[in-house]
Amino acid sequence: MMVVKATEALKQEIYYQWKQVFSFDDRGSIDFFFRHYFNADDCYVLLKDNQMVSALNVFKHDVMFNDKKIRVSYLVGIFTKEEQQGKGYMTELLLEVLDFLSHQDLFTVLMAYHPSLYEAFGFKTVISRKKVMLTRNMIPQLSTMGITYQVSNGDLLRMYQKFTAYFTGYKVRDEAYYAKIKQDLEAQNGKLVAYLENDQVLGYMMYTLHTTHIEVSEVVYFNSDTLYRLLNFAASLKDRMDVYVSTAENLGKLFPKAVVENVPFLMARLNDVSLFNELYQVHIHTVQEAFSMAKRPLFFHEYQ
Repeated sequence: MMVVKATEALKQEIYYQWKQVFSFDDRGSIDFFFRHYFNADDCYVLLKDNQMVSALNVFKHDVMFNDKKIRVSYLVGIFTKEEQQGKGYMTELLLEVLDFLSHQDLFTVLMAYHPSLYEAFGFKTVISRKKVMLTRNMIPQLSTMGITYQVSNGDLLRMYQKFTAYFTGYKVRDEAYYAKIKQDLEAQNGKLVAYLENDQVLGYMMYTLHTTHIEVSEVVYFNSDTLYRLLNFAASLKDRMDVYVSTAENLGKLFPKAVVENVPFLMARLNDVSLFNELYQVHIHTVQEAFSMAKRPLFFHEYQ
């Protein structure tokens, strides 16, 4: 058994496995991922008899946590071939990759379809989001004049930076992020729209269209008027919508008939307790304690 970096020759096989294993969550995102995000050097593969049995991808992000920028590794696309599952191959791959990452990054994070599988590796759920389920008649009717697809990446970044000043735990984004996320959303039957007033961007919303509803994966706003206008636009596309926001945002107050539930979103592993304590001048022992010392509400909406 051997863990190696992927090669371009393995890319097609990994793509094929993703299309099988993650088909339930694919609305065009897999094709886009392999065209625009996949890098063989970021992908670790477990080989048995020179044949791939398991693989995962590692992305690196700069994250602001309690006013310090830290490097975080994000595990994506963890899988074992169906015929090889239940033999401990994923455990072997994860242990080796996590050992490597523990010497590089303060935290390693992942989104887990089955969180219990990763707790044995030190991962704990540290960030949840609110899922706000709305229908058109729950939203105060306001004009959607000013809603536009034409918005600069610089304006979007400025809105994000202003919004996340109220939070911690968020990814440090740049204009290139918004250029790519617009394309990513379109590949999944979605869009990014903004609300402008007097040529000033006041907020934006990312959404994807599904057969039965519209999913709003991120909405940035600074008052209820902007939020109402963005959601009125969403309601013009589908009667039912699922809006994901941070747990600190009390949309239930604005929409008293909405169904609101907390949804686990991100698991994290603290790779170096001593370094964390030294960096933040604290004395904690677990990843839960680390995130509980957040000075402001947590905001992290990245999917990879």
